Amino acid sequence: MKRVVAFVLMTMMLLVFTACGGNAPQQGAESNQAETGTPEKKVTLKLWQWRQEIVESLEEVLNEYTKQNPNVTVISERPGGEEYELTVKAMIASGENPDVFAVRAWSQTKEYADAGQVLEFTNEPFMSVVSDFAKETVNIDGKLYGLPMQVDGGGIIYNKKVFEEAGITKPPETISELEQVCEQLKSKGFIPFAVAHKDWWTLRELFSYLHTQTTDLIEFSKAMNVGNESFKNPKIDEAMRVVDIINENCNEKPMDSDYNNACALIAQGKAAMMVQGLWSIPVIERVNPDFDGGFIPVPVSDTAGEARLSADITVVFHIYPESENIEESKKLLEWFTQKETAKLFAEKCGFLPPFENATPPKGGGSVWNDMVVHVEKGNVVPFGYSIWPTGFDAQLGQIMQGYCTGEYDKDQLYKQLDDTWKSFIK
Repeated sequence: MKRVVAFVLMTMMLLVFTACGGNAPQQGAESNQAETGTPEKKVTLKLWQWRQEIVESLEEVLNEYTKQNPNVTVISERPGGEEYELTVKAMIASGENPDVFAVRAWSQTKEYADAGQVLEFTNEPFMSVVSDFAKETVNIDGKLYGLPMQVDGGGIIYNKKVFEEAGITKPPETISELEQVCEQLKSKGFIPFAVAHKDWWTLRELFSYLHTQTTDLIEFSKAMNVGNESFKNPKIDEAMRVVDIINENCNEKPMDSDYNNACALIAQGKAAMMVQGLWSIPVIERVNPDFDGGFIPVPVSDTAGEARLSADITVVFHIYPESENIEESKKLLEWFTQKETAKLFAEKCGFLPPFENATPPKGGGSVWNDMVVHVEKGNVVPFGYSIWPTGFDAQLGQIMQGYCTGEYDKDQLYKQLDDTWKSFIK
């Protein structure tokens, strides 16, 4: 766990430094044009990724590539939707393959590398601009597999204007303070939390942010894999109070509310907070371009200063070894690492690429600056699902839906999670 946290800290600090004018190598548009010149034949690249919120914005980014390379068509798909991980595994097993596809860092990248289903990038020139610390997330036995594409942060996004109108001068740091803030918001006519319980993955985010703060993730996973651990423990039991508080202080019909609805509620100032990642900012700004937000950790106890943000490399782009367009796929990935493309990717998709020539996305108020403050203080932990078994997160999200509807109490929730984990390691 300490190694993972150290990686997150060093990665973010390096990115902050280089964004402010470090000595990172710069690549201009001219070298891009020269290196990714028009192919001699018509080529269609198939790119798979799972991010719902960037379907349209990624298309805009890819359109820039096809303008520069008119003989290349890039088709971006999201196979399986919220069941992306299991769908991709099934499609590849059946012989339906992509050219470029996204998976998570750490355990998922290792799984695909061990299966021989991704290309090695150790000696690829475009890896030279990737942060050394980001490379650790795709380092399998000293070899690099995949291009890390995205630094993510997860916690509570809050609407500063709503807080101000409700007379809240200090964001909550503890569970008790969170309860008090919710009461104050309701007294002023605001919905404390915008939720999207219809989408299981939003509950995966919430549980991950809580659980990773209350355990040593690496040691926990090792112990779970040999049957010597359980999700039930006093710390997560206390942290689960936050789930109950959110359920008691959220928008109407939470099980019918999806991600876009939750983003709209906080953007419009009807709701004050939402538990999400910074990837939500572009979605929020489509509704309210002037959104002024802040970003804080989800509290897990009544000890002030104990809460930590989640921060990690999440998205990694891979090339499938049996692609008929390997060289063209490499050209596309090289293009993503160039300075102007990284800037475009950050602006359109709202993500911070882990490249030494990248700059943080703009907008969202102080959310990115707030994240940097926590990084500098060491108040960050990785995402749980970067280490969990592939596919477990979908089951966890659905089990959490059962908890939110009253189908499971906490003890039943923990047992369901324990049994589900066991089913993935048999």
